[in-house]
This record gives sequence, C-alpha cells and structure tokens, in this order.
Amino acid sequence: MTDLIEAPVAGPTLQDVAALVGGQRTKVRRTAAIAAVIGLALGAGGVVAATQLGKSTPAQARTSVALQTVAAKSQDVNLYTEYAGTLGYGTAVGVVTRGSGVLTSVPAVGTDLKRGQVAFSIDEQPVALMYGDLPAWRTLSTASTPGPDILQLETNLAALGYGTNMTVDDTFTAVTAANLKAFETAIGESNPDGILDPGEVVFSQGPIRVDSVLTRGTTVSAGTSVVTAALLEHAQDTVTNDVVTTATTPTQAVTFTIPTTDQGTFKVGDSVQVVQADSSTAAGTVSTLSEIPRRNGSGPNASLVLDVTVAITTVPAGGLIEGPANVDVTNSVQKGLTMVPLRALVALEGGGFAVSVVGSTGASSYVAVQTGVFQDGWVQVTGKVSPGDKVQVPA
Repeated sequence: MTDLIEAPVAGPTLQDVAALVGGQRTKVRRTAAIAAVIGLALGAGGVVAATQLGKSTPAQARTSVALQTVAAKSQDVNLYTEYAGTLGYGTAVGVVTRGSGVLTSVPAVGTDLKRGQVAFSIDEQPVALMYGDLPAWRTLSTASTPGPDILQLETNLAALGYGTNMTVDDTFTAVTAANLKAFETAIGESNPDGILDPGEVVFSQGPIRVDSVLTRGTTVSAGTSVVTAALLEHAQDTVTNDVVTTATTPTQAVTFTIPTTDQGTFKVGDSVQVVQADSSTAAGTVSTLSEIPRRNGSGPNASLVLDVTVAITTVPAGGLIEGPANVDVTNSVQKGLTMVPLRALVALEGGGFAVSVVGSTGASSYVAVQTGVFQDGWVQVTGKVSPGDKVQVPA
C-alpha cells in the first residue's frame, strides 16, 4: 500500500536518537551503526514528526511524503559485544629452496601462488609450487625406494591432471616418470627427464600470497628462504581410486584485545561472527585467549588487556578482506521481540516516538511506542503494535 501523508517541519532531536540507541542494554561499540540510525532519523522523509496521536494526519502539515506499508514482525535478536580487530593471514611462512644458483625470476609482492605454478626460477629453470607437509629432500626416480615423499609427489601430479595410468601410492614407477616429464615440459624446464631433483619444487600446505621476496639476481643455496608468504588456505588432499579430492580450510584470523574485565565474556572454542569492512560477515571460532594480561601502552594510565585470536571457519561468498574487522560476541538472545523498520518511527514534538498503523479499513492512526534494541535497520517496539500489523514507512 502506498499513500501520501502531510509532514511538519519538526523532526527528532539528537537527544531523541540517543535515547533510542541508549535504550538497549548491550555493549555494542559500533559507531557506524549509531551514525546510520541518526542518518535514518534525520534524512529526507526518514522520520515524520506528529503532534497528536490517533489522528490520520498530523497538524501543521507543510510537505508531502510518499509512504508504503511494511508488516511488523516477531524476531529473535542477539545482544552482543563488539570488539575492533584486524583480519590477517596468521603467521608468515618461508618458501625454502633446495636448489642453488642465481634467482632469474621472482614473483611480485602480493601475488597469489597455487599448486603447479612457478614460484621462482633459478638459473632460468622454473621451481614449481606443490602442496604438502614434507619438504623435498632427495632425488626421486625409478631407482628410489618407496616413501611418503613419492606419495606426496604423485598426489600433486594427479591433482594437476598428470595422472594418466598412474597408481597414486608411495612407489615411483615408469608411469610416474612419464607424468612427471609431462609436467616438467608444461612448466618450461629446458631438460625434462622425469626425474625430480629436490631443487625443482617447493612445498607449502596450500596456496600462498607473497609478502616479500629476495631480489632477482641474488645467489641462493639449498636452505635459502626465497619467498616469505601468507598461507591463504590449508589444503588437504584425499586419494580415492587414484582420484584426488582437495578440501581447504581458511587460515585467516582476527586478532584483537579485550579489557581484563571482559575475560569471562567468552572462551576458546566459542563461535563468533566477524564483520568485515564492507559489512559482510564470516563465521569464526575463538582459537586463543591469553591468560596473562599485559599493559596496553605505557604510563600509569595504561590499561590491562588480554590478547585474543579468532580463526575464520567460513569464508563469505565475496571473500575475505585484510584489514580492520569487528568481532561480535553474543551475550544473550532476546526471543520474540516485536520489530518495525527504523524508518517507521515518528518523532513526537512532545518527545518520544510513534508509528503509523494502518487498520483493516485502510485508515491509519498514530500509536505511541517505546523503543528497545535495534538490528539491521529494524527496532524493537513495545506498545499497541503486534507482529503482522501494517506500519507506514517512506516509500
């Protein structure tokens, strides 16, 4: 339903809005949310001021605003404490070469590297990134004794599509050599031979993002860390009938501090919500919580804080954004609250708020309400408004 209502010039004061926000018993520290409420309350047509209740048209009308109806709803609302933190990729990992020579190509800082891609080149020979926990430590060929490093190599070859007629196990066969040679050819080795020298590959636990790298032209030897990178995901390969299935878990985490007075708010293993800079959310779990407080800053007024880490467990569709992020820790859940859109609130000239309720005959009248918690553009109201009632909001 859409109609017009006459609106006077008067609007809610900042004190009115402060009363709206302050009415909830939460420890939310989201300045942006408060600013959003003020923007909704004072924006053009966002809130209409009325002088009388029970009337379909307020007095002293000067402007016309198009309205539509929205049903009030019953909703469970989480009351939470919000902490400001930083979303990053955890501890940096070093990519260590087992070869020696001159670095002839290196990746740019910020580059994402995945399995099968060339991480860098030594003496113009490519060094490929593969996934696994074992470092390259011996030459692998048909003369090699069976071992887990062969299984790791064959798993990577099969995952990259070089598994033709190959049984993925811990034995290096002529078929393994043929598939390895095909891979060596594909990445541009000058002498593909189907024999894996330790310097031909580097292993990480999953895809990485380059944080820093040695300068091109640097002479390196076995054991040199060429690239320092963030581990983006932890890859876990499963082999079934020589087919490789890869599952990944995020490695990103949010780090932040809490005052010692909040120590009992949550514990390791608790589920929390992470709100990114673009307001998208990710699921997380408290992974570490320091037991010994430290001083946050220096001087006699420095507060005592505890360090907390939240591991990301579910990545949103749009991905994760490094940088500032908030962690919402649920304190309690209020069930069955009557909620209306914030835009439905009408600021009364004498103080307080009302909403315009449309009755069964289509006539509207103002009903005084008391405001409570708000969430995602909706606000709790108490008064003669029930879930399902049609309330008017600006169109």
